[in-house]
Amino acid sequence: MTSKAKLSSGQTVTWNEQDQVVYYSNLMGISMTPFDIGILFGQIGKATETDIEGLVLAKILLSPEQVQNLIKLLALSLEKYVEGNGQLRNGGALDESIFIKALEENKVVRAEEAEK
Repeated sequence: MTSKAKLSSGQTVTWNEQDQVVYYSNLMGISMTPFDIGILFGQIGKATETDIEGLVLAKILLSPEQVQNLIKLLALSLEKYVEGNGQLRNGGALDESIFIKALEENKVVRAEEAEK
Protein backbone atom coordinates (compact mmCIF):
# COMPACT_ATOMS: atom_id res chain seq x y z
CA MET A 1 0.00 0.00 0.00
CA THR A 2 1.20 3.49 -0.72
CA SER A 3 1.70 5.16 2.63
CA LYS A 4 1.66 8.80 1.55
CA ALA A 5 -0.66 9.12 -1.45
CA LYS A 6 -1.39 12.61 -2.72
CA LEU A 7 -4.89 13.56 -3.82
CA SER A 8 -5.59 15.96 -6.67
CA SER A 9 -6.55 18.46 -3.96
CA GLY A 10 -2.94 18.38 -2.74
CA GLN A 11 -3.86 16.63 0.50
CA THR A 12 -1.73 13.75 1.74
CA VAL A 13 -3.45 10.51 2.77
CA THR A 14 -2.09 8.73 5.85
CA TRP A 15 -3.72 5.32 6.28
CA ASN A 16 -4.81 4.18 9.75
CA GLU A 17 -4.70 0.38 9.54
CA GLN A 18 -5.67 -0.28 13.18
CA ASP A 19 -9.10 -1.76 12.35
CA GLN A 20 -8.17 -3.15 8.95
CA VAL A 21 -9.84 -6.38 7.88
CA VAL A 22 -7.98 -8.62 5.42
CA TYR A 23 -9.68 -11.24 3.24
CA TYR A 24 -8.30 -13.65 0.69
CA SER A 25 -10.56 -13.76 -2.36
CA ASN A 26 -10.49 -16.29 -5.18
CA LEU A 27 -13.79 -15.16 -6.68
CA MET A 28 -15.11 -11.74 -7.61
CA GLY A 29 -18.09 -10.18 -9.28
CA ILE A 30 -19.40 -6.81 -10.39
CA SER A 31 -22.72 -5.07 -9.68
CA MET A 32 -24.03 -1.80 -11.10
CA THR A 33 -26.76 0.69 -10.35
CA PRO A 34 -27.37 4.05 -12.02
CA PHE A 35 -25.33 5.60 -9.18
CA ASP A 36 -22.45 3.25 -8.39
CA ILE A 37 -20.42 0.21 -9.36
CA GLY A 38 -19.90 -2.56 -6.84
CA ILE A 39 -17.12 -5.10 -6.55
CA LEU A 40 -17.96 -8.32 -4.74
CA PHE A 41 -15.07 -10.25 -3.23
CA GLY A 42 -15.64 -13.81 -2.18
CA GLN A 43 -14.46 -17.36 -2.01
CA ILE A 44 -15.54 -20.46 -3.84
CA GLY A 45 -17.99 -22.48 -1.77
CA LYS A 46 -19.71 -25.68 -2.82
CA ALA A 47 -19.05 -26.53 -6.45
CA THR A 48 -20.36 -29.01 -8.99
CA GLU A 49 -19.36 -29.50 -12.60
CA THR A 50 -21.91 -26.86 -13.67
CA ASP A 51 -22.29 -24.48 -10.70
CA ILE A 52 -20.21 -22.70 -8.08
CA GLU A 53 -21.52 -21.18 -4.87
CA GLY A 54 -19.90 -17.80 -4.25
CA LEU A 55 -19.45 -16.93 -0.58
CA VAL A 56 -19.44 -13.12 -0.42
CA LEU A 57 -16.87 -11.72 2.01
CA ALA A 58 -17.21 -8.05 1.13
CA LYS A 59 -19.00 -5.77 -1.31
CA ILE A 60 -17.40 -2.42 -2.04
CA LEU A 61 -19.54 0.30 -3.67
CA LEU A 62 -17.73 3.04 -5.58
CA SER A 63 -18.73 6.04 -7.63
CA PRO A 64 -17.94 5.64 -11.34
CA GLU A 65 -15.17 8.24 -10.92
CA GLN A 66 -13.56 6.22 -8.14
CA VAL A 67 -13.80 3.08 -10.28
CA GLN A 68 -11.93 4.94 -13.03
CA ASN A 69 -9.22 5.86 -10.51
CA LEU A 70 -9.10 2.28 -9.20
CA ILE A 71 -8.62 0.92 -12.73
CA LYS A 72 -5.67 3.27 -13.26
CA LEU A 73 -4.08 2.33 -9.93
CA LEU A 74 -4.60 -1.40 -10.53
CA ALA A 75 -3.13 -1.16 -14.05
CA LEU A 76 -0.02 0.61 -12.71
CA SER A 77 0.31 -1.89 -9.86
CA LEU A 78 -0.08 -4.86 -12.19
CA GLU A 79 2.51 -3.43 -14.56
CA LYS A 80 5.01 -3.11 -11.68
CA TYR A 81 4.14 -6.61 -10.45
CA VAL A 82 4.80 -8.15 -13.89
CA GLU A 83 8.08 -6.20 -14.20
CA GLY A 84 9.28 -7.71 -10.92
CA ASN A 85 7.73 -11.17 -11.09
CA GLY A 86 7.27 -12.08 -14.76
CA GLN A 87 4.18 -12.71 -16.87
CA LEU A 88 0.95 -13.92 -15.29
CA ARG A 89 -0.47 -17.40 -15.78
CA ASN A 90 -3.32 -17.69 -18.27
CA GLY A 91 -5.41 -19.95 -16.00
CA GLY A 92 -7.35 -17.09 -14.45
CA ALA A 93 -8.06 -15.26 -17.68
CA LEU A 94 -11.50 -13.65 -17.99
CA ASP A 95 -13.84 -14.49 -20.85
CA GLU A 96 -15.01 -10.94 -21.59
CA SER A 97 -17.76 -12.10 -23.95
CA ILE A 98 -19.66 -13.71 -21.05
CA PHE A 99 -19.55 -10.47 -19.05
CA ILE A 100 -20.60 -8.35 -22.04
CA LYS A 101 -23.54 -10.70 -22.69
CA ALA A 102 -24.65 -10.41 -19.04
CA LEU A 103 -24.48 -6.61 -19.24
CA GLU A 104 -26.61 -6.60 -22.39
CA GLU A 105 -29.16 -8.96 -20.82
CA ASN A 106 -29.32 -6.69 -17.76
CA LYS A 107 -30.09 -3.68 -20.03
CA VAL A 108 -33.00 -5.60 -21.59
CA VAL A 109 -34.41 -6.56 -18.18
CA ARG A 110 -34.15 -2.97 -16.90
CA ALA A 111 -35.81 -1.61 -20.04
CA GLU A 112 -38.69 -4.08 -19.66
CA GLU A 113 -39.09 -3.14 -15.97
CA ALA A 114 -39.15 0.56 -16.85
CA GLU A 115 -41.96 -0.02 -19.34
CA LYS A 116 -44.22 -1.56 -16.65
